[in-house]
Amino acid sequence: MEHEQINIELKVELLDSYFGDGRAYIMGPEKDCWYLYTLLPLEGTVDALEKEQSEVGQRGASEPDQTIEILMSDLDPAVMDIFTRATSKTAAEATRESGIDKIIPGMVIDDFLFDPCGYSMNGVAKDGCYMTIHITPEPSCSYVSFESNVPAANYDELIARVLSAFRPNKFVLTVFATPVSLCLL
Repeated sequence: MEHEQINIELKVELLDSYFGDGRAYIMGPEKDCWYLYTLLPLEGTVDALEKEQSEVGQRGASEPDQTIEILMSDLDPAVMDIFTRATSKTAAEATRESGIDKIIPGMVIDDFLFDPCGYSMNGVAKDGCYMTIHITPEPSCSYVSFESNVPAANYDELIARVLSAFRPNKFVLTVFATPVSLCLL
C-alpha cells in the first residue's frame, strides 16, 4: 500500500508540473477508491480564474453547463458479452441489444465494436447535447464509462437507465456544474 501511495504522489507531481494549479482527490474507501485530478479553467492559473469570474460578474450570470459521469466496474458478464464479436456482429446490433439507444432517446449515434471485443460510441442531439460511452468487457477488468452534458434538474431517471443497461456491481457518479446550471437551480 505504501508503494502505491508513493506512485500516486509521483503521478500527481507529474500532472502538477504540466498543469500548474490542478487538484488531486481520492474518492471512496482506501482499498476501493477512484482518483480524480481537476484543473482550473483558462491556463490553469488562479489569476486567470479570477479574471474569468470578474468578466462573468460584469456580463451577468455565467452560461449553464453541467456534465454527468458514471464510471462502472465489475459488470454483469451477460451484458458485457454483448460487446464482443462472438455475440454481436455489428456495433449497431450491440447498441440496440444493450439498450444504449434508449438511454437518451433522439441521439444520433456513431458507434464502433472492436475485434475481438470492446465498444465505443458518441451520440449527439439536435440541441448539441452529447453522450459518450466506452466499454472494456473482459471479465477480469470489465469497465464502462458514461458521460453526458444533457441538462437536467434531476438525473434519477437517466442514472436508472444507465445502471439498468450495464448492471454494475460498483460505480462512481460525478456531476460537474456551473452555478447557473439546471441541476443547481
